[in-house]
Amino acid sequence: MKCDLCLSRKAVIELEYLGKSVCINCLERITRRRIARVTRRFDLIPKKLRKVGILFDFSPTSFFALYYFSRLGLETFLLSKEKVSNRILRRFGVQKAKKSRGMEILVDPKCLDDFSTFFLENLFEGKFRFLRPKDRRIVRPFIYLPEKEIITLLKFRGIRGFRKVRRGKCYEFMLKAEEIRPGSMFSIVGLFEKLESRSLG
Repeated sequence: MKCDLCLSRKAVIELEYLGKSVCINCLERITRRRIARVTRRFDLIPKKLRKVGILFDFSPTSFFALYYFSRLGLETFLLSKEKVSNRILRRFGVQKAKKSRGMEILVDPKCLDDFSTFFLENLFEGKFRFLRPKDRRIVRPFIYLPEKEIITLLKFRGIRGFRKVRRGKCYEFMLKAEEIRPGSMFSIVGLFEKLESRSLG
């Protein structure tokens, strides 16, 4: 099956919420546009950024964070409570650090699935809260990326070693909603952006 966007390369994943199947190159292009969108909207990355820390937890998104930032030519540090093999450090050309001193931003590897689950968990407890894209030095530039798409990108780039993230019953509920109405997680993003626009306006 050909990619529905470029009409030339082989499709590798179906994006049900768009009704299209796309190739790995078009998927990466979509991914980068989403990162750029959230980064610009919430001013996540300083213009003269030199040092960045990745809060690494072996999730697919934390591996994607290493992949993404290691390609920007920045001095990138990995911060983890667990032991990380030298193979991972060499693969991405990053250094391991115990403290975040001197790092301008700390990347919290949360994706769209985390963003949606956080909202639902709070909603079912009677709270109307969202996972913020920015909290002082901590930034979350990947909260508009579905985990399924991140995993596809990682596999096609030969990146292994990530672990399945356990998110509980609310996440299972969210996945059921996606089956019934593809794009439900993006609807939560839309709600968040509308409320943010009103608060700024």
